[in-house]
Amino acid sequence: MERRRGVWHLSLWFCWSAACLRAVAGLDIGEEVSSLDILSYSTDSGPVVIPAAGLGTVQKNSSSDVTVLWTDGGKAGVVAGNLVERKACLATCAGLSAFLPAASEALRNGSMMEVDRCMAMQMHYQATACAMASAQERQCPSAFSRMKQYSDVCTDIGVDIASAPGDIALRFQRIFALTPIRYNTSSGSGTVHVAVGSRGRIIRRAASIVVLWDEPAGLVGNVAEAQVDNSTCLESCAGLMDYLLAGVSAAPDTALTQAELCLALQAHANASACGLKEERRAMCPGVWSLLNERAGSCSTIGVDLTKEIPATDYEHVPCTYCSSDLGARDMTGTAFAIFHYIPLNVCEEWCATNSTCGAIDYSMTKSGCRMWSWCPSNVQRGASCFWALYEKPRPTTTALPTINATTTTHARAGVVSVSSAPMRRVPAALTAAAALMVVDMHILLA
Repeated sequence: MERRRGVWHLSLWFCWSAACLRAVAGLDIGEEVSSLDILSYSTDSGPVVIPAAGLGTVQKNSSSDVTVLWTDGGKAGVVAGNLVERKACLATCAGLSAFLPAASEALRNGSMMEVDRCMAMQMHYQATACAMASAQERQCPSAFSRMKQYSDVCTDIGVDIASAPGDIALRFQRIFALTPIRYNTSSGSGTVHVAVGSRGRIIRRAASIVVLWDEPAGLVGNVAEAQVDNSTCLESCAGLMDYLLAGVSAAPDTALTQAELCLALQAHANASACGLKEERRAMCPGVWSLLNERAGSCSTIGVDLTKEIPATDYEHVPCTYCSSDLGARDMTGTAFAIFHYIPLNVCEEWCATNSTCGAIDYSMTKSGCRMWSWCPSNVQRGASCFWALYEKPRPTTTALPTINATTTTHARAGVVSVSSAPMRRVPAALTAAAALMVVDMHILLA
């Protein structure tokens, strides 16, 4: 059997390698052997066919072939040494006697695609793995060489016949599209689109991957390896399909900013975190690479695609901060806003317990926040997504606060208290801390 240009060609091929010559030279007269493929002889009484795994006895041997008296048909015939193996070798690997006829039948089935043939062989993966064990190369060289040849051909297609179906080795048996794929029709009259998430199967894998797509039905086309991945990967992480669709909707050609694109993807943080686990790097390389590339790009502007936007009762305004230069008012009454190096949830709790606090902005790089009594949209400034603004919820009838130097007498003179907002539940210890903050936040945070 030979394989040329991705096509299986059946023939009784001869081997002059040292391994094959050793196999022939090592076969003793009278030794029982088995055929590794279907053999056919022409006799005066008609053709005689010896099935794969057929049994016979060596009557004569030479440097390259042997004469075998076959049990089936009772005829003797000359056969290349690499097409027979000791009967004991087939007994060593359970299931090998069943594998050989199955492989021979698959190879001669003209209606089967290459991948189907390999999948038929893979059903006997345990026998194949046994016959390809390193110890078998010397003890049973003909069977080892034949299994190795089958394995090499099928590996090129993407099926490891020595591994169980569904293992990592089947990465490209059934695939799905990671991104939209467009094909030009052969007539040049238009294009055919394959949607993200569409499934198909590999029918050939050599210099390029050739896929037979489920939808549009019957479409066959080349793909780059980075455009597809194992179909089981699509179900391995909940929400992955939604993430991929979000990536299409937020593609660069939709005129979204990088921040908007990254925030659209961050809404599917759980899927991203799942797909980027290290153990998935080998199992789902296409998914992992795509997610990793996007995560790296978004991290440069402060968006972590693996972490959900924190749950909050506040109105979240991403990539934005309050600008004192534009007129935002810090709730402490200082000329410049004081930075508090505390977690976001603590910032929110403090703001919730202080009626003068109307908004906070939080810096991921500093892991802290600033608190504001007044920060309407006209004093907000767009920034990298390392910043985020959180506006305190307030009744819809609440008017914007105004500056009035006579309305308060404590240290933050000049700042009017905003209307009370719905209070969030605050732990007792935190409430006490917030009370101290109202007296003098500078002392609390010193």
